[in-house]
Amino acid sequence: MRSRPYGKHAYAERTQYSNDSADISGLPKNEMKFSVIVPVYNAESTLTRCLDSLLEQEFSSFELLLINDGSTDGSGCICKEYAAKHNEIVYFEQPNRGASAARNLGLDNAKGRYIVFVDSDDYVLDGYFETLERYLDEKCQLLIFESEFEGVNLKSKCRRTLRGTADRNETVRFLVKALRKQQLNAVWNKVYLNDIIKKAHLRFDERLRVGEDKVFVVRYCQEVSCLLTIKDALYVMTFDSAESLTRKPREDLADNILLEHRLIFETIDNSELSDNQKRAYMAAAEYSFWRSAYTVAASLRRTQHIGKERSALTGDICKMYAAEGKERKHTLKNRVLSIPVVHEMTRFIDCMVTVCCKINYR
Repeated sequence: MRSRPYGKHAYAERTQYSNDSADISGLPKNEMKFSVIVPVYNAESTLTRCLDSLLEQEFSSFELLLINDGSTDGSGCICKEYAAKHNEIVYFEQPNRGASAARNLGLDNAKGRYIVFVDSDDYVLDGYFETLERYLDEKCQLLIFESEFEGVNLKSKCRRTLRGTADRNETVRFLVKALRKQQLNAVWNKVYLNDIIKKAHLRFDERLRVGEDKVFVVRYCQEVSCLLTIKDALYVMTFDSAESLTRKPREDLADNILLEHRLIFETIDNSELSDNQKRAYMAAAEYSFWRSAYTVAASLRRTQHIGKERSALTGDICKMYAAEGKERKHTLKNRVLSIPVVHEMTRFIDCMVTVCCKINYR
């Protein structure tokens, strides 16, 4: 089935959703402010909440691109029902190809000045658009905001450590720190400039089923010289379902994460950063690489693998990371983090991930 817009919601009608009021960012009167991209797959139990949270905002200068990624439940019917009632919605259907392909279809058709992503099992809080608009200006190329987590006792770790800067060096220092602290892992707590995405030909890598967000964000960050972080919590990530991607065990998790980091290393190598900036970025990426080995090992605890079987699988993971990371130990911290992995200290790793899981979900 060819991807297509649904019904009367064709591209020519998009300008009718534009906000006619004065625009602090200097947009032309009829230019749309935000394109919201929502990939949908078998989300009938959460989709209504997600859409209502966006459509009930007191803001009009946005379009909502719904991409039904081959859902087999009632998600498509919900999308069509909402599209028939709301001019903000542009609906697409495609065979199941994954979240990356769905988001890419949204990017191909987005008309707004800014791009935001919302997952169909999550929702946004009141004042979402108004708050974003208040902080965005002509210089801001990336806006990072806080989020909340529902269903687990976790809090977002992104804080307003940098109010805003047009200084490239300061921006790079902040992004390097954010990469090391896992704050570039998600796309949904950030606002992107559509022009940058277009000019840099940025798209999600459709080979990835895990880590595609992080690769996209890191690639986007190579184009950024001015960013802003704010402490406002505007987005709620939910853990309602055991089938959630972040909870569901994946047999190919190690392969996905290794490819993810391969792409990140390649992005940094090919960037136009200075040598010092590349070294700083690479050290942060290498830290993320070795840290992810423990993440993959921890995922085994969500399966039925126990005892010697889990230890053997952990050993296999260590071998994969040791082979991939021979040249990825350029700082003392990264060398220390790599030691249990390289030497296949499976009991030690299992104890570490057990303690970390208890701390994170306490």
